[in-house]
Amino acid sequence: MSIFLYAWESTLNADIERRIRAMEMRCYRRLLGISYEDHTTNEEVSRRSENAIGPHVDLLSIVRQRKLVWAHYSLIWLCQDHHAGYPPTGALPCLHRYKKAFDRVWHEALWSTMRKYNINSNLIGVIENLYDAATSAVFCNKNIGDWFRTTVGVRQGCLLSPTLFNIFLERIMTDALEDHCGTSIGGISITNLRFADDIDGLAGNECEVASLVEQLDKASSNFGMEISAEKTKIMTNSKEPSKKETKINGQILESVTKFKYLGSIISDEGSKPEILSRIAQTTAALTKLKPIWNNKSIAISSMIRLLRSLVMSIFLYACESWTLNADIERRIRAMEMRCYRRLLGISKIIPQMRK
Repeated sequence: MSIFLYAWESTLNADIERRIRAMEMRCYRRLLGISYEDHTTNEEVSRRSENAIGPHVDLLSIVRQRKLVWAHYSLIWLCQDHHAGYPPTGALPCLHRYKKAFDRVWHEALWSTMRKYNINSNLIGVIENLYDAATSAVFCNKNIGDWFRTTVGVRQGCLLSPTLFNIFLERIMTDALEDHCGTSIGGISITNLRFADDIDGLAGNECEVASLVEQLDKASSNFGMEISAEKTKIMTNSKEPSKKETKINGQILESVTKFKYLGSIISDEGSKPEILSRIAQTTAALTKLKPIWNNKSIAISSMIRLLRSLVMSIFLYACESWTLNADIERRIRAMEMRCYRRLLGISKIIPQMRK
């Protein structure tokens, strides 16, 4: 018998269009609704779960001392070293993405993994009880469909779901990387960088990349997960094009010279491609807010606050990991000056003063 109220175990699924007049299901984003009481309960259970699994799960999303900036900087540094010809410290990144990762979590394997990490049995029982009694329904056209049992996957929108997914993913990565050497940073061996379902495997050469992909695909299949060959990329930092093909389920993985990881562009050229992309995104955001900058009834102090929250936040994302030179610093100062000129309504063309 469930120890939770029926409302706490119930979830409504609604689809929101990602694109106007979308005809395919992949063009919709699923929205799940849970009760406030369920949200509060899961927050407390999630807090206790994180404290229990902290020593066991090595994930950027759980260990609070580590930040995304650390992942960005480490990856950029390794790529530059490999491109410069330092194989002992450089690395070949391989970005993996799963198909429907959060919807394919195997419950029995999840409970087994939690017991393996010696998490409190009472805490496991509470979470297991919640999922065993979980039901869902689809909300469409103002109508609620029939309720059905959910036997696989974690509940999206629930505060507990990221923690449970990280535990499940840790089991897969432990099995896959048991014999993988990875690379070294400051004498510490690092085999991968992970945040949620963004997995970046690190290898020293092309043969290790192929072995890493094979082992990860095998371990993922054992737990019901499937790697998306379309979204999986291998970054080649060599000055010569690679002749070795890496495959998943018969599909050849694409080799690229740069890719986007956690919202930032990773390239062997350093931070320049990322900064140029940030400047373009910031300029677009600045232009969209033109009616606000032209509104003379808004105080300058309010405009500055809007500029910092809506525009500069886009530009400065993960800026702590940037590598700067004289040209990049000049571009950054020009971007800042452009923002303040637009805010104050000052034209870029300054009339030449008479001598």
